Amino acid sequence: MVPADTGVPGAEANAGPLPQWNINGDPLSLASYALKGWLLMAYELDALALTGQRSDIPDFGSGDTVRVHFRIVEGEKERIQVFEGVIISRSGGEGANAKFTVRRVAFGEGVERVFPLHSPRVEKVEVVREGKVCRAKLYYLRERAGKAARVKAKGRSTTTKDEQ
Repeated sequence: MVPADTGVPGAEANAGPLPQWNINGDPLSLASYALKGWLLMAYELDALALTGQRSDIPDFGSGDTVRVHFRIVEGEKERIQVFEGVIISRSGGEGANAKFTVRRVAFGEGVERVFPLHSPRVEKVEVVREGKVCRAKLYYLRERAGKAARVKAKGRSTTTKDEQ
């Protein structure tokens, strides 16, 4: 509930009694109350977004070589295209807006694709090889070519979140 006199659109319909004091015993201003209402609403939206998350995605990070099966719609037909490469970045954590960037070199030209982690178009993600890196973002691989662009392999198991 947001007070009616805060300037928040649609607040008149939700107007209710204002608490007079906060936890510290200080009087609560209308602006801080409106801010807390917006933060609560953002938290609820984030919680709603979490319900659409997938649990069949394996644990992977930067430096891992993955094979992404991506569903492509061409006209009325639908097919699955496989894109295999090294993950050079991951952003968004595990949230609804999480995405990861996969890089591969095809015919001497570097190709990068950004995939949304929880997209229904991503059929599955397979971890082919896990890489041993000391960085979260591997953008330096863009300048390297040939053997210099390799990532050392790490020896650990590849499990999904459901199997743990």
